[in-house]
Amino acid sequence: MPAVVDRAHGKQKKQKKQQSALAFSHPGRRRSTMAASNGGDNNNDAPSAKEVFVETDPGIGEFTYRWPRPGLTVDVVLVAAPGVAPTSTSTSTSSSSSTSPSSALLLIERKRPPGQGRWALAGGFVNEGEPLGEAAARELKEETGVEVVAAGAAEGGEEKGKPSSSSATITIDQLRAYGDPGRDPRGWTATVAFAGVARDDSEGKNRRALAATAGGDDASDARWFPLSAPLPAMAFDHKVIVRDALRKLVKEEEEKKGGERDEVLVSDMKGALESDALRGDWDRAF
Repeated sequence: MPAVVDRAHGKQKKQKKQQSALAFSHPGRRRSTMAASNGGDNNNDAPSAKEVFVETDPGIGEFTYRWPRPGLTVDVVLVAAPGVAPTSTSTSTSSSSSTSPSSALLLIERKRPPGQGRWALAGGFVNEGEPLGEAAARELKEETGVEVVAAGAAEGGEEKGKPSSSSATITIDQLRAYGDPGRDPRGWTATVAFAGVARDDSEGKNRRALAATAGGDDASDARWFPLSAPLPAMAFDHKVIVRDALRKLVKEEEEKKGGERDEVLVSDMKGALESDALRGDWDRAF
């Protein structure tokens, strides 16, 4: 619906309406300017005497939220089952054909501040209009080269962005959200974490895919850290995210039937949870 304006002050009124629309909105309605004779009320949150709400089609109305809101990111906790992750200590320049007998955790070395040079989970900011699961898969591929499928709770039960049939078949699921104040020095930021396990497969696709892991984009390096060895200190609150993810993955693995359960994977994850690296609160020094 076109704006209703006071023709005596046409241009000025239109400009005021545009400014008002950016500062205030109401579900299913938009602000417009009207003549003073239309009146108003004494509610401080209500429009002025010359402004009223004009009904618009809810499907096409323009709405803005006037209050501050956090930035939105995604982070990925990817664990490789025994015999799947490469043994190479650094994957930024070369790949390894041998695999680790231990389960391993994928971390990236941050290329830029904050936390430059520190180890962290692969992840980053969600693009406008981008589904969370797709954002997580995109960030992981950009920073490590590893392709995954976001499924389960992340996509309402449907897989999206599934790799080609020649690619690895690794699934990640939504873990939970984290938004403690001060978790990111760049400002108020909430993250949605995803977690999954890269398992061996009969064709060896996952092993070959993980062997090509390499740091890219915002990551100067990407490495698989054995869970049987001490994990490095992590940036932000990522140790808390890893701890929560391992607890969830242990529970899911233990709920499987005996023949389907990977006992070494369970043992490795439990051992990591008992290590000093994942104990206590996160380091707020950036």
